[in-house]
Amino acid sequence: MEGMPADLVLTNAKLLYGTELVEGGIAVDDGKITAVAREPHLPKAERVRDCNGMVVIPGAIDPHLHLGAVMGLASEIRTETRSAAKGGVTTIMTLLREHLIGGPYLDAYAQTVAITEANSTCDVAFHIGIQEERHLQELRRYFSELGSASFKFRMTYARNELLKTGAPPVDDGTILDGMLAIRELGPPAVAMIHCESADIVARSQKRILESKRDDLAAFEESRPLEAETHAILRAAYLSKVANCPLYLPHVTSREAMEIVRYYRSLGCRIYAETCPQYLTLTKDSSTGALGVVNPPLRGRDQMEALWEPVSNGLVDCIGTDHVTTLRAKKTSVFGVEIKGFPGVGTMLPVMISEGFHKRGIPLSRIVELCSYNTARIFGLYPRKGVIQVGADADLVILDLKKETRVTAEVMESASDFSLYEGTLVKGWPMVTLLRGIEIASDYEVVGTPGIGKVVPRNGHR
Repeated sequence: MEGMPADLVLTNAKLLYGTELVEGGIAVDDGKITAVAREPHLPKAERVRDCNGMVVIPGAIDPHLHLGAVMGLASEIRTETRSAAKGGVTTIMTLLREHLIGGPYLDAYAQTVAITEANSTCDVAFHIGIQEERHLQELRRYFSELGSASFKFRMTYARNELLKTGAPPVDDGTILDGMLAIRELGPPAVAMIHCESADIVARSQKRILESKRDDLAAFEESRPLEAETHAILRAAYLSKVANCPLYLPHVTSREAMEIVRYYRSLGCRIYAETCPQYLTLTKDSSTGALGVVNPPLRGRDQMEALWEPVSNGLVDCIGTDHVTTLRAKKTSVFGVEIKGFPGVGTMLPVMISEGFHKRGIPLSRIVELCSYNTARIFGLYPRKGVIQVGADADLVILDLKKETRVTAEVMESASDFSLYEGTLVKGWPMVTLLRGIEIASDYEVVGTPGIGKVVPRNGHR
């Protein structure tokens, strides 16, 4: 071991190795981890970084972004992967829709990859939006030719919302046929479903709009809890019928998590994601229109209740539902042009501050939620999500004691606000490495656009 030279050796670190923190170091060569060992057993290296006793964890993976809708895909890949790097995120997963990439998936994908790899500071994987019959017919090719293993359906956006979003509604028959096709692909193919009942939302919105209220609590009432839980029940049942893995993004409530628990008890492969905003903010928060998102922020009781499944393993992943948008597009609650807000750069620090420090959730569990489970579910493991020989050297040197005040300027998103503006978080990524190359260090992005790669997830490298 000692005689084999390496490109980089990290020394004097506390490594999250499995579920334990152990003292040691990591050797990296050609972008891969080649040794995890006590320092006397590490090889010589061209570069040596002393971690000064700080913790080293796998790079975070954000499975839930929406890039390209406001400023174009190239621009948002460039800015938002910089923000990701600052926050310890080394891989992002963003949803493709055909109108965002300028044509049918099969025709526009190669150019989309080229644009992404020319602009990205971290690695990128794509979910494919399934919105029409042709997509079902081509789904197998998205897996075999494009390398996508996750396919997203939306149960919401019908009637008046369809006119605003341009996102065609997907009925249950389409979802079932899609799930049957996904099942035939085998692992790691998975169906993702945005679960809100369009019918319940339409009638609820009509009542609230007639009341003339324009506060965040009114927005929550316009997309009530029953719209989410009813849709999750439908999705879970279809998953059971099709025997198809199901990933539920942005789960907001204890009721939804109980549905997940029940269907798992029947043997269904159902994965649940929640987001930092549902764990830290409520419909009574002072964010106003900036906090408008689908599904909406709930009440304090639901916020507190979500921490239990986060802690006990019922929640699988943390994603951000990141959207690059501006204050000018969010001037009133029901007049919001683009729902959602930036979050990729604050995902890991907020989870460490709120989960590890304030609630005593083990750091190993935070890493499961923000890296390991995501890699495993979406076909990125063992390349990503773990510190072990053969894995990509996507690593974060973390100062658990470092306190940082979040601002839009610090996060470097193209968005001109953060929902955590002015919030002091404890625990910060001091160095982020992508395949052994520093992409962020001491609050500065040092990686260059083009270092990031599009990562296929169909077993091909």
